[in-house]
Amino acid sequence: MRDYGIVSPRFWIGETGKALRGDMPAQVLAMYLMTSPHSTMTGVFHCPVLYMAHETGMEMEGASKALQRLIEGGFCEYEEASETVFVVRMAAYQIGESLSAGDNRVKGLRKEVSKMPEGRIKSRFLEVYGEAYHLAEETNKASPSKAPSEPLRSQEQEQDQEQEQKQDQDNSADAGRQRKQADYPDEFEDAWKAYPARAGGNPKRKALQAWSARRKAGVSAETMLQGVHRYARYCALTGKLNTEFVKQGATFFGPDEHYLNDWSPPAQPAGPGPGARKETPHERGQRMARERGIIQ
Repeated sequence: MRDYGIVSPRFWIGETGKALRGDMPAQVLAMYLMTSPHSTMTGVFHCPVLYMAHETGMEMEGASKALQRLIEGGFCEYEEASETVFVVRMAAYQIGESLSAGDNRVKGLRKEVSKMPEGRIKSRFLEVYGEAYHLAEETNKASPSKAPSEPLRSQEQEQDQEQEQKQDQDNSADAGRQRKQADYPDEFEDAWKAYPARAGGNPKRKALQAWSARRKAGVSAETMLQGVHRYARYCALTGKLNTEFVKQGATFFGPDEHYLNDWSPPAQPAGPGPGARKETPHERGQRMARERGIIQ
Protein backbone atom coordinates (compact mmCIF):
# COMPACT_ATOMS: atom_id res chain seq x y z
CA MET A 1 0.00 0.00 0.00
CA ARG A 2 1.34 3.43 -0.93
CA ASP A 3 2.06 5.87 1.89
CA TYR A 4 0.66 8.79 -0.08
CA GLY A 5 -0.58 9.83 -3.51
CA ILE A 6 -1.12 13.05 -5.45
CA VAL A 7 -4.68 14.06 -6.30
CA SER A 8 -5.02 17.46 -7.91
CA PRO A 9 -7.96 19.71 -6.98
CA ARG A 10 -8.17 20.57 -10.68
CA PHE A 11 -9.79 17.18 -11.21
CA TRP A 12 -13.15 18.79 -10.42
CA ILE A 13 -12.81 21.51 -13.08
CA GLY A 14 -10.99 19.48 -15.74
CA GLU A 15 -12.66 17.83 -18.72
CA THR A 16 -13.40 14.54 -16.95
CA GLY A 17 -14.53 16.21 -13.72
CA LYS A 18 -17.00 18.37 -15.65
CA ALA A 19 -18.27 15.39 -17.59
CA LEU A 20 -19.00 13.49 -14.37
CA ARG A 21 -20.97 16.30 -12.72
CA GLY A 22 -24.34 15.03 -11.56
CA ASP A 23 -23.15 11.40 -11.50
CA MET A 24 -22.09 11.01 -7.88
CA PRO A 25 -21.34 7.23 -8.03
CA ALA A 26 -18.94 7.82 -10.95
CA GLN A 27 -17.30 10.74 -9.10
CA VAL A 28 -16.87 8.61 -5.97
CA LEU A 29 -15.42 5.70 -7.93
CA ALA A 30 -13.01 7.97 -9.80
CA MET A 31 -11.71 9.38 -6.51
CA TYR A 32 -11.55 5.85 -5.05
CA LEU A 33 -9.44 4.55 -7.95
CA MET A 34 -6.98 7.45 -7.57
CA THR A 35 -6.62 6.83 -3.81
CA SER A 36 -7.33 3.09 -3.57
CA PRO A 37 -5.22 1.07 -1.10
CA HIS A 38 -4.64 -1.37 -3.97
CA SER A 39 -3.36 1.27 -6.41
CA THR A 40 0.19 1.75 -7.65
CA MET A 41 2.06 4.76 -8.96
CA THR A 42 1.63 3.40 -12.51
CA GLY A 43 -2.16 3.44 -12.27
CA VAL A 44 -2.24 -0.26 -13.25
CA PHE A 45 -3.38 -2.54 -10.44
CA HIS A 46 -5.54 -5.54 -9.58
CA CYS A 47 -8.93 -4.32 -8.39
CA PRO A 48 -12.01 -6.55 -8.78
CA VAL A 49 -15.36 -4.77 -9.02
CA LEU A 50 -16.18 -6.50 -5.73
CA TYR A 51 -13.45 -4.43 -4.02
CA MET A 52 -14.78 -1.23 -5.61
CA ALA A 53 -18.29 -1.95 -4.39
CA HIS A 54 -17.32 -2.93 -0.87
CA GLU A 55 -14.80 -0.17 -0.21
CA THR A 56 -17.01 2.61 -1.58
CA GLY A 57 -20.23 1.28 -0.04
CA MET A 58 -21.92 0.82 -3.42
CA GLU A 59 -23.97 -2.13 -4.57
CA MET A 60 -22.28 -4.33 -7.18
CA GLU A 61 -24.60 -3.08 -9.93
CA GLY A 62 -23.94 0.54 -9.01
CA ALA A 63 -20.17 0.02 -8.98
CA SER A 64 -20.32 -1.72 -12.37
CA LYS A 65 -22.33 1.13 -13.90
CA ALA A 66 -20.00 3.75 -12.43
CA LEU A 67 -16.97 1.87 -13.77
CA GLN A 68 -18.52 1.72 -17.24
CA ARG A 69 -19.14 5.48 -17.12
CA LEU A 70 -15.46 6.08 -16.29
CA ILE A 71 -14.36 3.78 -19.10
CA GLU A 72 -16.60 5.56 -21.60
CA GLY A 73 -15.22 8.90 -20.43
CA GLY A 74 -11.61 7.79 -20.94
CA PHE A 75 -10.72 8.02 -17.24
CA CYS A 76 -9.69 4.36 -17.01
CA GLU A 77 -9.66 1.02 -18.78
CA TYR A 78 -10.57 -2.36 -17.30
CA GLU A 79 -9.71 -5.93 -18.24
CA GLU A 80 -12.24 -8.35 -16.77
CA ALA A 81 -10.17 -11.50 -17.33
CA SER A 82 -7.38 -10.32 -15.00
CA GLU A 83 -9.56 -7.85 -13.04
CA THR A 84 -6.93 -5.20 -13.75
CA VAL A 85 -7.65 -1.48 -13.95
CA PHE A 86 -5.58 1.19 -15.70
CA VAL A 87 -6.21 4.77 -14.54
CA VAL A 88 -4.83 6.39 -17.65
CA ARG A 89 -3.43 9.68 -16.33
CA MET A 90 -2.48 8.47 -12.87
CA ALA A 91 1.20 7.87 -13.61
CA ALA A 92 1.54 11.37 -15.04
CA TYR A 93 0.52 12.87 -11.70
CA GLN A 94 2.19 10.36 -9.38
CA ILE A 95 5.49 10.20 -11.32
CA GLY A 96 5.59 13.02 -13.86
CA GLU A 97 4.83 13.55 -17.53
CA SER A 98 8.28 12.19 -18.42
CA LEU A 99 11.56 11.05 -16.86
CA SER A 100 15.16 11.45 -17.89
CA ALA A 101 16.91 8.25 -18.95
CA GLY A 102 19.17 8.38 -15.88
CA ASP A 103 16.34 8.84 -13.36
CA ASN A 104 16.45 6.21 -10.61
CA ARG A 105 12.74 5.62 -11.03
CA VAL A 106 13.10 4.26 -14.58
CA LYS A 107 14.56 1.00 -13.26
CA GLY A 108 11.75 0.69 -10.71
CA LEU A 109 9.15 1.33 -13.40
CA ARG A 110 10.60 -1.36 -15.61
CA LYS A 111 10.25 -3.79 -12.73
CA GLU A 112 6.63 -2.71 -12.18
CA VAL A 113 5.86 -3.18 -15.88
CA SER A 114 7.43 -6.64 -15.89
CA LYS A 115 4.97 -7.67 -13.17
CA MET A 116 1.90 -6.49 -15.10
CA PRO A 117 -0.20 -9.33 -16.56
CA GLU A 118 0.31 -9.74 -20.28
CA GLY A 119 -2.56 -8.36 -22.32
CA ARG A 120 -4.32 -5.23 -23.45
CA ILE A 121 -3.82 -3.22 -20.22
CA LYS A 122 -0.04 -3.68 -20.22
CA SER A 123 0.14 -2.81 -23.90
CA ARG A 124 -1.93 0.34 -23.35
CA PHE A 125 0.30 1.49 -20.48
CA LEU A 126 3.39 1.09 -22.64
CA GLU A 127 1.64 2.79 -25.54
CA VAL A 128 0.92 5.85 -23.36
CA TYR A 129 4.12 5.99 -21.28
CA GLY A 130 6.74 3.77 -22.95
CA GLU A 131 8.61 6.58 -24.68
CA ALA A 132 8.21 9.17 -21.90
CA TYR A 133 9.57 6.75 -19.27
CA HIS A 134 12.24 5.06 -21.45
CA LEU A 135 10.56 1.65 -21.34
CA ALA A 136 11.53 0.65 -24.89
CA GLU A 137 12.73 -2.80 -23.83
CA GLU A 138 9.42 -3.58 -22.13
CA THR A 139 7.50 -2.08 -25.05
CA ASN A 140 9.15 -4.56 -27.43
CA LYS A 141 8.07 -7.45 -25.19
CA ALA A 142 4.45 -6.33 -24.96
CA SER A 143 1.74 -7.70 -27.23
CA PRO A 144 0.29 -5.29 -29.81
CA SER A 145 -2.54 -3.23 -28.39
CA LYS A 146 -5.98 -3.42 -29.90
CA ALA A 147 -7.04 -0.18 -28.29
CA PRO A 148 -6.93 3.18 -30.10
CA SER A 149 -3.44 4.59 -30.34
CA GLU A 150 -4.42 8.03 -29.07
CA PRO A 151 -3.87 8.24 -25.30
CA LEU A 152 -7.09 8.58 -23.36
CA ARG A 153 -7.42 11.73 -21.36
CA SER A 154 -8.95 11.75 -17.90
CA GLN A 155 -7.78 14.90 -16.13
CA GLU A 156 -7.11 17.70 -18.61
CA GLN A 157 -4.55 19.75 -16.76
CA GLU A 158 -0.86 20.55 -16.84
CA GLN A 159 1.60 19.82 -14.06
CA ASP A 160 1.45 22.50 -11.39
CA GLN A 161 4.61 24.49 -10.87
CA GLU A 162 4.56 23.32 -7.29
CA GLN A 163 4.68 19.69 -8.40
CA GLU A 164 7.63 20.40 -10.66
CA GLN A 165 9.50 21.95 -7.75
CA LYS A 166 8.76 18.92 -5.60
CA GLN A 167 9.93 16.41 -8.21
CA ASP A 168 13.63 16.65 -7.32
CA GLN A 169 12.77 16.10 -3.65
CA ASP A 170 10.58 13.14 -4.53
CA ASN A 171 13.38 11.57 -6.59
CA SER A 172 15.60 11.08 -3.55
CA ALA A 173 12.68 9.97 -1.39
CA ASP A 174 11.61 7.39 -3.98
CA ALA A 175 15.16 6.06 -4.24
CA GLY A 176 15.24 5.57 -0.47
CA ARG A 177 11.93 3.72 -0.50
CA GLN A 178 13.13 1.49 -3.34
CA ARG A 179 16.23 0.53 -1.35
CA LYS A 180 14.06 -0.26 1.67
CA GLN A 181 11.64 -2.35 -0.39
CA ALA A 182 14.47 -4.31 -2.04
CA ASP A 183 14.48 -6.60 1.02
CA TYR A 184 11.11 -8.03 -0.01
CA PRO A 185 10.94 -10.46 -2.97
CA ASP A 186 8.70 -9.38 -5.85
CA GLU A 187 6.52 -12.48 -5.46
CA PHE A 188 5.87 -11.60 -1.80
CA GLU A 189 5.16 -7.96 -2.68
CA ASP A 190 2.49 -9.12 -5.17
CA ALA A 191 0.79 -11.15 -2.45
CA TRP A 192 1.11 -8.36 0.12
CA LYS A 193 -0.55 -5.83 -2.22
CA ALA A 194 -3.50 -8.19 -2.68
CA TYR A 195 -3.78 -9.08 1.03
CA PRO A 196 -7.00 -7.79 2.65
CA ALA A 197 -6.62 -4.64 4.74
CA ARG A 198 -6.67 -5.23 8.50
CA ALA A 199 -7.43 -3.00 11.48
CA GLY A 200 -4.65 -3.14 14.06
CA GLY A 201 -1.18 -4.55 13.59
CA ASN A 202 -0.09 -6.70 10.67
CA PRO A 203 3.73 -6.81 10.71
CA LYS A 204 5.04 -7.19 7.18
CA ARG A 205 8.43 -8.52 8.24
CA LYS A 206 6.87 -11.38 10.24
CA ALA A 207 4.61 -12.19 7.32
CA LEU A 208 7.68 -12.40 5.07
CA GLN A 209 9.37 -14.77 7.52
CA ALA A 210 6.34 -17.09 7.43
CA TRP A 211 6.18 -16.79 3.63
CA SER A 212 9.89 -17.63 3.29
CA ALA A 213 9.48 -20.68 5.55
CA ARG A 214 6.71 -22.02 3.33
CA ARG A 215 8.77 -21.37 0.19
CA LYS A 216 11.70 -23.31 1.68
CA ALA A 217 9.25 -26.12 2.45
CA GLY A 218 8.38 -26.31 -1.25
CA VAL A 219 5.15 -24.31 -1.38
CA SER A 220 4.93 -22.30 -4.60
CA ALA A 221 4.45 -18.55 -4.58
CA GLU A 222 1.48 -18.96 -6.94
CA THR A 223 -0.28 -21.28 -4.48
CA MET A 224 -0.04 -18.71 -1.69
CA LEU A 225 -0.98 -15.82 -4.00
CA GLN A 226 -4.13 -17.62 -5.14
CA GLY A 227 -4.94 -18.28 -1.50
CA VAL A 228 -4.61 -14.55 -0.78
CA HIS A 229 -7.05 -13.71 -3.58
CA ARG A 230 -9.59 -16.24 -2.26
CA TYR A 231 -9.22 -14.92 1.27
CA ALA A 232 -9.56 -11.29 0.15
CA ARG A 233 -12.83 -12.11 -1.62
CA TYR A 234 -14.05 -13.95 1.48
CA CYS A 235 -13.25 -10.97 3.72
CA ALA A 236 -15.02 -8.60 1.34
CA LEU A 237 -18.15 -10.75 1.11
CA THR A 238 -18.37 -11.32 4.87
CA GLY A 239 -17.72 -7.70 5.88
CA LYS A 240 -14.38 -8.37 7.55
CA LEU A 241 -12.22 -5.97 5.51
CA ASN A 242 -10.53 -3.30 7.65
CA THR A 243 -11.45 -5.10 10.89
CA GLU A 244 -9.41 -6.98 13.48
CA PHE A 245 -11.02 -10.21 12.26
CA VAL A 246 -8.70 -10.30 9.23
CA LYS A 247 -5.86 -12.71 9.98
CA GLN A 248 -2.37 -11.31 10.32
CA GLY A 249 -0.16 -12.19 7.38
CA ALA A 250 2.20 -14.19 9.60
CA THR A 251 -0.73 -16.38 10.63
CA PHE A 252 -2.11 -16.74 7.12
CA PHE A 253 1.26 -17.84 5.70
CA GLY A 254 2.12 -19.83 8.85
CA PRO A 255 2.39 -23.59 9.38
CA ASP A 256 -1.41 -23.99 9.60
CA GLU A 257 -1.48 -23.23 5.84
CA HIS A 258 -4.60 -21.06 5.80
CA TYR A 259 -3.79 -20.19 2.18
CA LEU A 260 -4.92 -23.69 1.17
CA ASN A 261 -8.50 -23.15 2.40
CA ASP A 262 -11.13 -22.59 -0.28
CA TRP A 263 -12.53 -19.63 1.69
CA SER A 264 -16.04 -20.07 0.37
CA PRO A 265 -18.33 -17.47 1.96
CA PRO A 266 -21.12 -18.80 4.20
CA ALA A 267 -24.58 -19.20 2.72
CA GLN A 268 -26.61 -16.02 3.01
CA PRO A 269 -29.51 -16.34 5.46
CA ALA A 270 -33.01 -15.40 4.39
CA GLY A 271 -33.48 -11.65 4.36
CA PRO A 272 -35.37 -9.92 7.17
CA GLY A 273 -39.08 -9.31 6.83
CA PRO A 274 -40.57 -5.95 5.87
CA GLY A 275 -39.73 -3.25 8.36
CA ALA A 276 -37.02 -5.27 10.10
CA ARG A 277 -34.00 -3.28 11.28
CA LYS A 278 -30.78 -3.95 9.38
CA GLU A 279 -27.84 -5.17 11.48
CA THR A 280 -25.18 -2.47 11.89
CA PRO A 281 -21.49 -3.22 11.20
CA HIS A 282 -20.78 -2.92 14.94
CA GLU A 283 -23.55 -5.37 15.81
CA ARG A 284 -22.33 -7.75 13.13
CA GLY A 285 -18.81 -7.61 14.55
CA GLN A 286 -20.12 -8.27 18.06
CA ARG A 287 -22.17 -11.24 16.83
CA MET A 288 -19.23 -12.72 14.97
CA ALA A 289 -17.01 -12.32 18.03
CA ARG A 290 -19.56 -14.13 20.21
CA GLU A 291 -19.87 -16.94 17.66
CA ARG A 292 -16.11 -17.43 17.83
CA GLY A 293 -16.00 -17.31 21.60
CA ILE A 294 -13.90 -14.12 21.62
CA ILE A 295 -16.39 -12.33 23.85
CA GLN A 296 -19.25 -13.61 26.01
